[in-house]
Order: sequence, then C-alpha cells, then structure tokens
Amino acid sequence: MADGGDSHPTRDWNKSISNNKDNHLSHLISTSPNIEFERDNQFPDFETLKRNGLLERDGDLYLFLELRQDWNGSDWVNYSQYTYTYDVDGNLLSYLSQSWDGNSWENSYQYTYTYDTDGNLLSSLGQSWDGNAWVNSFQGTSTYDTDGNLLSLLGQSWDGSDWVNYSQYTYTYDVDGNQLSRLIQDWNGNDWVNDRQYTYTYDTDGNQLSRLDQDWN
Repeated sequence: MADGGDSHPTRDWNKSISNNKDNHLSHLISTSPNIEFERDNQFPDFETLKRNGLLERDGDLYLFLELRQDWNGSDWVNYSQYTYTYDVDGNLLSYLSQSWDGNSWENSYQYTYTYDTDGNLLSSLGQSWDGNAWVNSFQGTSTYDTDGNLLSLLGQSWDGSDWVNYSQYTYTYDVDGNQLSRLIQDWNGNDWVNDRQYTYTYDTDGNQLSRLDQDWN
C-alpha cells in the first residue's frame, strides 16, 4: 500500500553515476539535489568524485554527469540527468537538470553560483526552461565579514520583470566566531517583518551550551 503522504507512484530507480568522458556507468552512487536556504546542498562531493576518477577536465572546469533511469519491467529507460560543473578549487559553478522526452534530453531547470576569492558563496541563481530560453526564478545573495563569517543571506524571486524580496537571514557572532544569533525575516511588500530567531550561548571553550528558538507574534 502506498504511503498516504506521497502521491507519486513507486519507482524502481537505477541511480548510476556516469563518467562523462567515456560514458562508463560505475557502481551505484546517488545524490538527491536539494536547494533550500539554510539546508545543506546534497550535491556530489568534489573530492570524492575526483578521487574516484569520475570527473572530466574541460579547460579550467571539471564536469560530472549523473544519470537516472527508470525500470520499465524489462529494461532501464532514461528518466533524468544532472550535469555539474566545478572550478579547480572544487566550488560548484552550475547544476543543470534535464528530463528525457523519449528521444532527447530536454532542459528543466538550472542553478549557477559565484564565489569570492576565499571560496565563500556570493550568489546563486535559479532558472527554469520555458521551451526556448532560460527564465529567472529566484536568486540568493550573501555577505560575509573579514573572517569569512556569513552576515546576511537575501532571497529574491523573479516577478517577470524585476527581482522581488521574499526572505532574509542575518547573523551575529562573538569575537571567537561563534554564531550568537540568526534572524529570519519575510518581506511584506514594503518592509521586513520578523519571522523567527535563534540565539546561542557557549562556554569558554566554544562549546554550545544552549539554543533558544523564538517565533515573532
């Protein structure tokens, strides 16, 4: 019986990693891309890919292809594929999702990223494919202090002609770089409105002692 919380039919997945260079399908390795603010991106680890020879060098870029296939009862059939590009430092520069239409790969959506010279993520741009061109969907921009601590994260959505604020995160730290607070705010069309905040305390060795979660009423 299907899980009542999942409306999608059960799939038998062939989650294989393909080396783009020689189209070799290796042992089963799988990741599920998941882009959300304040969550870890579940992308293939650059060093693991490099160590296992699963990257193709293209000038100053590294390429990696993840292929997913669906079992139709007698054979594996293409379902979706994800193409990743990394710079020489292992920073993810782009992520492209494509679906199989029965004859060829069709673009679905893509994410592109920029970094500062210290490897801190500065911006992320999400776009969807409308059949002819890439259309903006959302973007995130981040700022850091001189120690590389994340100070702010701004999320914006595309309204068809301009970027519109929708959420922002701000952070504070003590002199040792321990995060003291995180404030989440939503944009109401005119001003930032408090949503939730987290505050933390530490002992003299930097071990976290407490975390307080508060909602704005």
